[in-house]
Amino acid sequence: FYAQDFQWGSEVISVRIGQRCLASNEAFTELRGRFTRRLHIEDPFLLDRNLHCVLWQDQEYTLYQKIQEACGMLQRGSLPEGLWPFEEAGQ
Repeated sequence: FYAQDFQWGSEVISVRIGQRCLASNEAFTELRGRFTRRLHIEDPFLLDRNLHCVLWQDQEYTLYQKIQEACGMLQRGSLPEGLWPFEEAGQ
């Protein structure tokens, strides 16, 4: 979903709303940084807090790349390293 359907930088991940919404939606008027081209994760209790604040932009870019990489591997029928069964991971 986050690799293909989610509009990174335009949509907000919101547990409070429970559905896909654009950052421009009136439900997010308090959300800081909602018009920057970054990942938006609304804190469900502090509505002005955008949880992307815990990532530097280079860390966010790495996260995005790893999600894309994992999606590609899954589409080719292989598992990303973090999803290997425990026995294989230790070998």
